[in-house]
Amino acid sequence: MTGSRVLAHVGGALAFAGIVGWSGTTALGLAELEMAKGAERAAMVALVDRIQSSVGAALFLAMFLLGMFIGLIVLAVGLWRAGVAPRWVPLLVVAAVVLDVVGSTEQVAVAVVWVLLSLALGWVGATVLRLSDDEWERAVLPAGHGNRAAVADATGEV
Repeated sequence: MTGSRVLAHVGGALAFAGIVGWSGTTALGLAELEMAKGAERAAMVALVDRIQSSVGAALFLAMFLLGMFIGLIVLAVGLWRAGVAPRWVPLLVVAAVVLDVVGSTEQVAVAVVWVLLSLALGWVGATVLRLSDDEWERAVLPAGHGNRAAVADATGEV
């Protein structure tokens, strides 16, 4: 496996870890929301404080932040370097990540982030879905896709 493919796989694994972290962080947030509705407010506030300062909550948050932000960028760059995606794909992903970090409290910014990610990663997904079974088996990208032709030889190297 070439370095570009390894980079794409590492980015994909980090992005997956980010989704797991996001799921855990969201689940904790939903639990905290229900605790806020509780009758014994002082006890619930103390419990939320303990949860938020726990190692588990910090782990979910770290997985989310590192996985989603760094993982998506590494994935997009790896796909571009492997010839699977054109140069604009990682540029849109980087723009989305930067906008999310800078403007995540603004609804318009969040909407733009999702549009950018949908365009970039949707293009990659559509490209992969259009591969024939033969192209998939031989790891051949159709001509005109990505920044260069990527044809695997018998050893699987690009």
